[in-house]
Amino acid sequence: MNRSDTIISVITVTNNDSRIVVGRVEELISEISTKGTEFEIVIVDNGSKDGSIDSIVSHKRLMRHIRIVVLSRKFDQDVAFKAGLYTCVVDYEILFDLKFDPVHQIGEVV
Repeated sequence: MNRSDTIISVITVTNNDSRIVVGRVEELISEISTKGTEFEIVIVDNGSKDGSIDSIVSHKRLMRHIRIVVLSRKFDQDVAFKAGLYTCVVDYEILFDLKFDPVHQIGEVV
C-alpha cells in the first residue's frame, strides 16, 4: 500500500481541556501533514464543561482535518476512545492522549 493511498485517524479524548486542545491539535496537524498521507483527527468530547469543543470549532482552519464526537455525559476514558474508534472508516487508527503523549511519536508511527 502506497503511503499516499493510506488514510489514518488519530483519536483523542478531551475533558475540560480548552486551554490545551487547540495547541495540541495544531501540533498534530503540523506533524502528520509532513508525512504525505491523508488523515483525520477525531476529537471525542467526554463531558467537557469548559468549552473545549467551542475552542476547536472557532479555529476554522483546523476543521478540515477534524471530526468531533460529543458524548452525552462523562464516561471512562476507554469508553470514550472506543466511541472514537467506532466512527473511523480508515486504514489505521492511532489513540493519542492530549495531555501526555508526545506529538513526535505520531510522526514516527506514520
